[in-house]
Amino acid sequence: MPMVAWGCVADDLTGATDLATNLVARGFRTVVLFGASGAGLSTTPISAIDEVDAIVVALKSRTAPVADAVSAARSALGVLEAAGADRIYVKYCSTFDSTPQGNIGPTIDAVLAETGETLTVVVPSFPDTGRTVYQGYLFVGDQLLSESPMRHHPLTPMRDSSLPRLLAPQTTADVAVIPLQVVRSGPAAVRSALDRLRRPDGRVLVVIDALTVDDLSTIAAATTHLRVVTGASGLAQGLVGAHAEGDIRSIPVVDGRRVSLCGSVSQQSQRQVTAAQLHAPARKLDIERLRASFEVAVAEVIDWTLG
Repeated sequence: MPMVAWGCVADDLTGATDLATNLVARGFRTVVLFGASGAGLSTTPISAIDEVDAIVVALKSRTAPVADAVSAARSALGVLEAAGADRIYVKYCSTFDSTPQGNIGPTIDAVLAETGETLTVVVPSFPDTGRTVYQGYLFVGDQLLSESPMRHHPLTPMRDSSLPRLLAPQTTADVAVIPLQVVRSGPAAVRSALDRLRRPDGRVLVVIDALTVDDLSTIAAATTHLRVVTGASGLAQGLVGAHAEGDIRSIPVVDGRRVSLCGSVSQQSQRQVTAAQLHAPARKLDIERLRASFEVAVAEVIDWTLG
């Protein structure tokens, strides 16, 4: 009997918390562990692990070298399988941040190889944040990904919107698409399409269209037979947990000081930082000073925060 229903490998901390929030909202008791070794698992009482339905391991692999990202994913998978995870969820950003070398494709390939699976789905749609997929093309709001601000990302400029074209150079698997027309025909139609795409002699990654949370629910219902699924944290909104759906507003809030650290330079992040500065003190970190004298610079920021 598996200890947990879902073991999740997330490519960064914020994505891991997004995924955990969506899982909680859908009725899964969830914990987040940090790093490829699953820091916290070894010191967490087994009784506590017994009382969760999902474990999310937060990595820092989105822009890491491919070999490092793959190694981290394999290590995280080992932690999750040791905890008895029944199914595996590979989480990446809803804007599919990657380069022609990876890291999304290589990470999926590695997880499929480690688990012995030959087919999985690729579902970056997160309608609540404006990320949708239609005919295999990824949209950000009403713009194609390649026409959105993501085309200017300093590390992973996204200049193509076709998920099959983005994935093809990253993966050794075949890439296919299940269009919205099939999704809107229901879970049985999607599952039949997946069965037809399965190959006896290789792996297949199947991009599936989704415009709404209902579409995600259809995909989730159609893929219950797959041990491995992949997608943005939005895919979790289609899942159904064993417990009553939670209200994330009921999560206890610990009193005390709070610090928000923003490392993104996206347009949306810049707007959020500007809005936050109207309500709270803010300080810009000096990257060169951090490089030259990290401990001293950190101590200065801590003193400013507590002052």
